[in-house]
Amino acid sequence: MNKVIISTVGSSLITNKFSGEERNAINIISNLTEDELNKDGQNFEITEKVNKKNFIDIENFETASAELNGIIKYYGNLDLMDKTDMHILLHTDTYIGEFAAEKIKEILNKAEITNVYLQKIKSLNTKNSKEFNQGIKELFTWCYENVPLYKNKKYEIIFNLTGGFKSLQGYMSIAGMFYADKVVYVFETGKEIIEIPKLPIELKKGNMKEYITEYLYAATDICPIELIQNIPDIYLDKEDKFATLSPVGQLAWNQFKDEILSIELANFINIEYLDSFKKDFKDKKRDIIKLQETLAKVSLLLLQNNDDISVLKKDGGLQYENYTNKKENNEPIGHFRVTQETRVNCVFKNNKLFLRHFGPHDYVNTNP
Repeated sequence: MNKVIISTVGSSLITNKFSGEERNAINIISNLTEDELNKDGQNFEITEKVNKKNFIDIENFETASAELNGIIKYYGNLDLMDKTDMHILLHTDTYIGEFAAEKIKEILNKAEITNVYLQKIKSLNTKNSKEFNQGIKELFTWCYENVPLYKNKKYEIIFNLTGGFKSLQGYMSIAGMFYADKVVYVFETGKEIIEIPKLPIELKKGNMKEYITEYLYAATDICPIELIQNIPDIYLDKEDKFATLSPVGQLAWNQFKDEILSIELANFINIEYLDSFKKDFKDKKRDIIKLQETLAKVSLLLLQNNDDISVLKKDGGLQYENYTNKKENNEPIGHFRVTQETRVNCVFKNNKLFLRHFGPHDYVNTNP
């Protein structure tokens, strides 16, 4: 069975080439993006040293970096690596993280391991807990959206957590309990790879089905706590009077949302479904999860902007606009985007959106 080996990437490939003050300087810039580094001229000297260093020509994969050490030890040695396996290098949303991942890819490519892909996790860094938590939620969402696709193609999924910072490894270990077939790790002083056992963990659906709308709001954006009072505190990150799903909340919601959202439409205080829309939801199963997530976004935007429909027109994802010369009872008929291919049309009146049709672009536009 072919494998997808997903490796978390840290900075050891880079820091192993430096010592003392230079290593400390690299650690200082480790959470900065390339744009942030370019704005801050005081880090020019250390970035130049990093850029000029030769990381590709290495004698020993196992001592070059933690990530390579984990990959090589998983197979036993370089000669035993299956070149048909896929390698995904997960890296932080930072200059150093991306640079390290690029160099590891080049090293593997030079060893004729060419099925290697980089995956940046948006917002993932350790600047502060808020950005870190958002990055972990992005990581869990990436796992939810991508790993099952490989499983469906009969790949064995291996999480190699030898590289990366400790807090990332901890959350990836949790994700591995739900998405990986194996989770492997090499301790810094260890000579053998160990497999972290998968525990028989099951998340409870709890009250998710009963409070679909609240979970959709919390998963969409930071929203007023008053709108999500029935979600357990462990599933929320709270700040003053606002909250959003915590990383654990995102993980739990991802486990059940497809099942819940594919069965019934969520109820929103400012959205009404016409019978024609309900029929489309029942008949057209394509993109219905994304549909409900988009409706939550629409509802929340209206609630937070005093039901001002113009806020939907300003959103680049929704691209809300009215049809030319198409009205119902003198009210313009509008439409907005769910995905690249699917649309919703509607009428806004009495501070509510009345949804008429959902489906492929051409179907919706020819049936306003």
